[in-house]
Amino acid sequence: MKILILSEYFPSGKELKLSGGVETRNYYVAKNLSKHNKVTIIASNIYGQKQKENASGINIIRVGKKRDYNATTGSILDRLIFVKKAINKGKSLDVDIVEGTNFITHLIAKRISQKNKIPVVYWYPDVFIGQWFKTSGAIGGTFGWFLEKYNLLNKANIFISISKQTTNKLIKNRISSKIIKTIPCGIEPGEFKQKIVKVSPQVIICISRLVPYKNIEDLIWAYALLAKKNIKCSLKIVGTGPEEQKLRNISSMLKLNNSIKFYKNLPRKQFLKLLQTSYILCSTSSVEGFGINVIEAAASGVPYVLSNLGVFNEITKKGLGGLFFKTRDVKDLADQLEVLLTDKYLYRKKQKEALSLAKTYDWKKISFETAKIYQSLI
Repeated sequence: MKILILSEYFPSGKELKLSGGVETRNYYVAKNLSKHNKVTIIASNIYGQKQKENASGINIIRVGKKRDYNATTGSILDRLIFVKKAINKGKSLDVDIVEGTNFITHLIAKRISQKNKIPVVYWYPDVFIGQWFKTSGAIGGTFGWFLEKYNLLNKANIFISISKQTTNKLIKNRISSKIIKTIPCGIEPGEFKQKIVKVSPQVIICISRLVPYKNIEDLIWAYALLAKKNIKCSLKIVGTGPEEQKLRNISSMLKLNNSIKFYKNLPRKQFLKLLQTSYILCSTSSVEGFGINVIEAAASGVPYVLSNLGVFNEITKKGLGGLFFKTRDVKDLADQLEVLLTDKYLYRKKQKEALSLAKTYDWKKISFETAKIYQSLI
C-alpha cells in the first residue's frame, strides 16, 4: 500500500524527539507500516529539521512556515498556512489512502481524499467538543470548536479511536459505531528490556504538556506537602507549554528550586533513561485521551499515581500498576504519593502489575491492526 499520514509534528531522523502522544503514535505506527508498505508523512516545517528526508524507511515532507518544535498549538495563522501547503502537497502525491491524526490534519486529509478519490481515515485521540474553551481559551477554543464540528460533519470512511471512552464520545456526536474501530496506543518492547536501577532520592516524574488543564501546579503543591513531612524525594517535570514560567514561579515561591527540575525536547534515549530511573509517574490532568506515558512507565517498572479519569481506569484495567487520586484534590494526591513512596510491599506489588500490564500493549500489533483497516478500505 501507498499510505499518506498527516502529522502536525514528526521527529527528525537525526535525533528522535517526540513532543507528545499523537506524534509518538504516528512515529511508531509509520515505522512499523513502512516495513511492508510505502509510507509518506506530511508534517509541519520545524526549525532545525530538513524539509525532505527519509528516516526509518519513512518518506517525510515538511511544509508551511517555519515553527518552533513543541507541543503547544502555535498561532492560528501559522496553522492555516500549514493547512493550505499540506493540502496542495498531498493532492500531488500518488497514494492509496490518507489518514489525518488531529483536528487540523483531519481537514487536510478530507480535502486530499476528495481530490484524489481515495479513502480517508481520521485517527481520533479524543473528542474535545465541550472542552475547547476550557483547554484553549476564547480564541483558540472557538477556532477548535468550529474545526472539530466541521470535521465531524465531513465524515471519514473510518474513525480509528484511541480508547473506548473516545469511541463513546464519537457516538454521542452522531458518528455511527459501524465506522469506528477502537485501537489503543502501545510501546516498543525492545526499548524496555534493560534492567534499570532506581536513583536516590526517589524521583516523581511528570510527563505532560504544560497547559492549564493538565493541572501541574497541583503536583507541585502536593510535592510541597511531602517536603513538609520530610519525605525524601525529588520531582522532575518533562514537557513544554505556556504554563512553564508560572510553574517555575510556584516552585521558587515554595523554595523548592533545588528539588524540582524541568526538562523539555529530550532525545528519546535520554527521555527513556529519565523515565526508567524514576520511582513514580504522576499525571494530574483533568482531560486525557489515552496517556501513552502511563504505559511506557509501566513497561519501565514505574508505578503511577493518576487523576481518577475514566480513560486512565480503562487503559490500566481499573488500576493495575498504580493508584488513583481525586482529581484536583491536592491533599489526596499527596497522600497517594506518600503511600507508594513509603509502603515497599505495595510498591513491589504495583511494580509487578505494571510490568504485566505493559505486555498487553505493543506497537507492532497495533500497526498490524491499522494496516488491516487500511487494506479493507482500499
